[in-house]
Amino acid sequence: MKKKMLIVVLSLLCLALTACSSTRPGTKSVIFRDDVDPDDVAARMVDAIGGQGAYMEGDDDLYDLYFAESEGYPLLDDACMMFAREETNVSELGVFKAAREEDAQAVRDMVERYLKDRTEGLRTFAANYSPRDLAKIDNAGISTYGRYVVYDILDEADRTAA
Repeated sequence: MKKKMLIVVLSLLCLALTACSSTRPGTKSVIFRDDVDPDDVAARMVDAIGGQGAYMEGDDDLYDLYFAESEGYPLLDDACMMFAREETNVSELGVFKAAREEDAQAVRDMVERYLKDRTEGLRTFAANYSPRDLAKIDNAGISTYGRYVVYDILDEADRTAA
């Protein structure tokens, strides 16, 4: 059931990213739009879960810690990570845009490493302070749409709404 809900949410995001898209000539593969601002996608996701004011954007230190390389952000074109403001709520989401389509897998790998580290730390926190959030952590999701990589740590209701 949880996988079905994730598929529904990710399908909706896919529709948003494929609006006005086309297919490659002679193929059936979808070409995703690449002019969508990750900040706009993240804001729409937060709005959909009723989180206006309840979420805050991650700061540059966070991006530097997990996603920077020696030359800056060579793989990333742009990114937006949103975190619940409530101290005992572990909900968060992120939208990353690779600099080029061929960089999307490398960006996904970085996001997967971040998500693995993040969920390990959150699991310890949630076990002691917020056991209701353990299901969010266990069902954290990640998907790739063309140049975009999206992750979330949300409960089923928020994931469906987003």
